Amino acid sequence: MLKLIIKSLCQNKSLIFKFPLAFLLSIYYYPKFRYQKIWIVGGHGGDLYDDNGAIFHQYLLEKNEKVYFCLKKESKDYIKIKKIYTNSIIEKNSIKSIIIFIYSTYVIYSHSPGDVLNIFHYLFNNKIYVFLQHGITCFKRVTPEKRANLYVIATNREYNIFIKENVERKRLVKVGFPRFDKLIDTSKNLEKIILYMPTWRTWKEGNEILIEKINSLINNVKLINYLEKSGYSFHIYLHHAIQKYLNSLNSKNIKIIYPGEIMLQDELKKSQILVTDYSSVAWDFWYMKKKVLFYQFDQKEFLEKVGSYIEFDKNYHDIICKNEEELILKLLEEENREYSDSFYFKDTKNCERLYKKICNYNKKKER
Repeated sequence: MLKLIIKSLCQNKSLIFKFPLAFLLSIYYYPKFRYQKIWIVGGHGGDLYDDNGAIFHQYLLEKNEKVYFCLKKESKDYIKIKKIYTNSIIEKNSIKSIIIFIYSTYVIYSHSPGDVLNIFHYLFNNKIYVFLQHGITCFKRVTPEKRANLYVIATNREYNIFIKENVERKRLVKVGFPRFDKLIDTSKNLEKIILYMPTWRTWKEGNEILIEKINSLINNVKLINYLEKSGYSFHIYLHHAIQKYLNSLNSKNIKIIYPGEIMLQDELKKSQILVTDYSSVAWDFWYMKKKVLFYQFDQKEFLEKVGSYIEFDKNYHDIICKNEEELILKLLEEENREYSDSFYFKDTKNCERLYKKICNYNKKKER
């Protein structure tokens, strides 16, 4: 832990000066904030306004709660989202955001508490930490988030996984993901879209191979011909680190999308087919009962280096593609096999349930 703190401080040197100043100023603001119940929300390390955090933030605004969403000032979303939600959007790690964090009651995040404040969040154990997750846990092995008082889950499979990972039952809240409340299929009678979302590899050589495979796929003559004949567009949603390594596109039907350019949820809703590899975004698509294909050219390496809670070839053998030819053949098939993971709810009330759970938890804590 000490090594982690030292490393983080070295990466966030300005915080070493900002935090003491913010702490002193917070004393001045005590009369203003002392009786307020403040919610502070974040996600994706402050890089994006998207996902469960964004949807729950919007819900809290509708409930007239005192809520703030933290974004890095250099984020592509910062200016455009601040224009919409004005004072409810604050710069992550700014003196203002630190003061608000100090007085906050609820800390809501999709990845880690560092979504709202780097490193210094470790000093505050008097808050209610709520881990929203950013995807259903299933395909990739994870290290459970240890800080959270409440751990949001959407399926019974997740519940069983986290119990085996020694997460306390009382921390697991079966309410469904906030973003599912707005996840309504809008793909009918619109532009025909195939969305490709490859996972960023955690090992260097894996990303080198990934870049080669993407470049090969987007220049595959059979794919280009298929897109032209079928009328589909092939949209690729990429990790920003891949951008500079892509070759030029040879088809007007292929489009590259980067985080911050669009709301990912909107792209999911309007796309008819999803191609991914190990991403939990597959569950979002299955939630809408739409077609999913897995393009897993490096499955063996992935299972060795990352691991999974399921056997891909056993559970999804008919929608797994190991090479480009298999992928294109599967795209040609009209059949759509539906998968159900026993979602707890499909009633657009996940935010409401989560809100009640958090408020009830706070009431118990205050007794």
